Amino acid sequence: MKNKNENFDILVSSVRRYINTGAKTRLWNFLSKLRAEDIAYIFDRLVFENKEILFDLLKTKDIEKLATVLSEIDTEDAVKLLKNLEPKEISLILNKFSSDDAVDLLSHFPEDIKEKIIKCMSKEESEDVKELLQYEEDTAGRMMSTDFYALEENTRISDAVAAIQLAADVEIPFYLYVVDENNRLTGVVSLKKLLLFPPSTKLKDIMLKDPIFVKTDTDQEQVAKKVARYNLVAIPVVDDELHLVGVITVDDVLDIINEEATEDIYKMAGVVSGERIQDPLPESLKKRLPWLLLALLTTFFSAIVITMFEGVIKDVIVLAALMPLVAALGGVAGNQTNAVVVRELSIADFDWKIGKRLLIKHSFLGLLLGIIVGTFGAIFIDLAYKLLGKPIEPITLLIFGLGISINIINGLLMGTIIPMSFKVSGIDPALSSNMFVSMFTDTFGFFIFLQLAKAFYHV
Repeated sequence: MKNKNENFDILVSSVRRYINTGAKTRLWNFLSKLRAEDIAYIFDRLVFENKEILFDLLKTKDIEKLATVLSEIDTEDAVKLLKNLEPKEISLILNKFSSDDAVDLLSHFPEDIKEKIIKCMSKEESEDVKELLQYEEDTAGRMMSTDFYALEENTRISDAVAAIQLAADVEIPFYLYVVDENNRLTGVVSLKKLLLFPPSTKLKDIMLKDPIFVKTDTDQEQVAKKVARYNLVAIPVVDDELHLVGVITVDDVLDIINEEATEDIYKMAGVVSGERIQDPLPESLKKRLPWLLLALLTTFFSAIVITMFEGVIKDVIVLAALMPLVAALGGVAGNQTNAVVVRELSIADFDWKIGKRLLIKHSFLGLLLGIIVGTFGAIFIDLAYKLLGKPIEPITLLIFGLGISINIINGLLMGTIIPMSFKVSGIDPALSSNMFVSMFTDTFGFFIFLQLAKAFYHV
């Protein structure tokens, strides 16, 4: 794996060198020997100005390879590269796309430009694109391919094999889908099975009945879950009357998984998922500023709590050094829990049974972790301050240990309740839930620690 990564680094460095020296002939000779997928990898690691140079070169030399590259790179970059072309030029490139990839790209263009591009596309491709554009974004209908193998259930194996051999421009035939006379999905046959039975056997006699499928309005995340659950390499798509209308292959599902995982990671960190390292400064500023202002608002509550206990801190100065530790440990525990709960909610259909189980588990886990970490925390602080020649009073150690214990319990509860509340409210649980968990653990951590100090010291 290391050697492979090193080879890719060499590829990227070579392309940058050819671009910087203006050696376009040598650059094309170099690119012509690479697979389109490898060129896409290089694209994603270049600044946008260099991407434009590669784009122009590929457009001139090999439009088919360019189409494959554009289908593999970040969609936002692909749109930026295409938007300066005339609709007719864009249509020539999109004609080389599969219909589902073309739709994905077209959905990012303004409506008027989109219509002009579709009008310029070939008749067959434009019809497929128009059909897919009828479905909502991020649904099975929008991402499916309308090119697939499907035969009537009374077809004999010999005829099915002949049909497959003659077919062209379809998705890789992992499965042969079986339909009735009304084009309703009734079964599925693996291609391996076609070789194991006599040629005169009918498909309905060897097909797997009650096949796994999704409907056109199924959310893409649910599609990915279903494919993963049943270990499929392709899944059929049907309409409300169970008519077979398309198929989604595993390569599209992998794109969904990558897209959803990346989106969740960005959301949990309070970053817009479309932000790239190569983005101009003003664009990055616009994407990050709202979240930082929200973070400022949430941390403001901690400042209010500290101000409320200003007198306690003045009387017992050591509290000022210890209280950030109480808040921090609660935050770490809360964000650990939040990550686990968000993951659970993303792979399972949420119901109150799951919610109850998570709350009970994390209540007991928080209690155990709180006692253990609070005890060790008090011991460590005691030893550390003795080594510094500044021993801490036993009552302060007790307050410190209790504060840690209670805030860790709070952290686990907040890390469970906040993402579950988001889910129930129809909000993505990953949407900056870490930020809200940190707000509650910091604010509550300061409050409980200083309130305990006030009670024990009677100040």
